[in-house]
Amino acid sequence: IFGKRLIRWVESLIGKIPVIKQLYGGIRDITDSLHNVGQAPFLQVVLVEWPRPGMRTLAFVTKEITDKNGKKLLIVLIPSVPNPVGGFLEIVHEENVVHTDISVNDALKLMLSMGKVVPQDIEQKLTEVENKLAK
Repeated sequence: IFGKRLIRWVESLIGKIPVIKQLYGGIRDITDSLHNVGQAPFLQVVLVEWPRPGMRTLAFVTKEITDKNGKKLLIVLIPSVPNPVGGFLEIVHEENVVHTDISVNDALKLMLSMGKVVPQDIEQKLTEVENKLAK
C-alpha cells in the first residue's frame, strides 16, 4: 500500500513538470502496452511487399484499425534481422498484405537464425502462399 501511494505521489510530481510530463506519459503508455499480461505483442504473421514491388517479407501485425471510410488498416512491424524488435513500422490496407498461417514463434525462429533454422512446415506454407499469389 505504501509503495503504491509513493508511486502515485512521484507521478503527480512528474505530471507538473512541462517537458518531462509528455516524455514520461509516452514512455509509460509504451511500457504498459508491452507488459499487458495475456495479450500477445503480435497478432499474426503476414507477407508484405518489401523493400520493393515484387519482393515479399514476413511482417508481424501489431494492431488492426479502421479508417474513416470503414476499410481495415493493419499496423505491421517489418523486423530487421536478427533483431526483430527493430525495423520498420508500416500502416497498410488489409488488401495489400498476404495472410499466412505461420505462427509467430516459427517466424521469429526463422528471423533470429538469419534464415539458417527453418521450422518444420514453414517452407511448405510459404510455397503455398506463393502459389496462391501466382494464380
